[in-house]
Amino acid sequence: PRARRSLARSLLGGDSCAVRRAGGRADRRAAADFFVEAFFLRRRGACGDAERPRLVSRLGGEQARDFEKRYGGGDGELFVAVDADGELMGCVGINLARLAAPEGASGGEGPFAIVANLAVDPSRRRKGLAKRLMAEAEQFVREELGEDDAVLLVDASNTPARRLYERLGYKRRWADANAKTLSVRDGTVTSDSVKNLCMRKNVGGGPAALLENLQWQQVAALAAVIAAVIERETLASKAVEFASATGDETLLSLARLVGCVVCMSLV
Repeated sequence: PRARRSLARSLLGGDSCAVRRAGGRADRRAAADFFVEAFFLRRRGACGDAERPRLVSRLGGEQARDFEKRYGGGDGELFVAVDADGELMGCVGINLARLAAPEGASGGEGPFAIVANLAVDPSRRRKGLAKRLMAEAEQFVREELGEDDAVLLVDASNTPARRLYERLGYKRRWADANAKTLSVRDGTVTSDSVKNLCMRKNVGGGPAALLENLQWQQVAALAAVIAAVIERETLASKAVEFASATGDETLLSLARLVGCVVCMSLV
């Protein structure tokens, strides 16, 4: 708790929530403890209250060393979200590193701009915070690392995370059926086999990146709006309403853009 309050004082400005860079080893350690709590220990059946301090100490120390290795140098950064009360709400990291593809798959090695360690407090999920953190990460990749592509790994069975990345424009690059991950069950740390998906997104900006990142659902919706233009039907407002309801920011931007074309075509 003391480390978290220190992190909040150094990162939070004003009364509103903030997504900022972590600064210094103590801040990264506080973020590491938060990540362990949010990602490992909040899952059902992970541990009881009596075991929690021991696991936070052990896994938090290991996570902090990993954070220092990845984000303590000049080619990586850790972003954190802090609320108005000084509590950590989320984190995400980015660093340049090599990434080996599984046997028979292409697109490995690099170095790539790897987005990792995304975690959001359970009380703040489904409120747009993960998207804000990812936006900061992608901006860092584009503007400070000078890379056009962001790459990440996600457990194929983690459906909420996978769907989030897909909505943000990430596409599957390859799958590794022999990956390993840490899990905590009944207070015991285990190494489990998982199927990891490598996903990629063009974060370079501009029309080319927007088109490259489209998912098939977005293409279908775009085709429907374009069909409305051809038929000279004024469906622009309905297209924007539909896109807003999906919560898909890329689709909403496209709907607004094509909606303008619709309106201009009717002038």
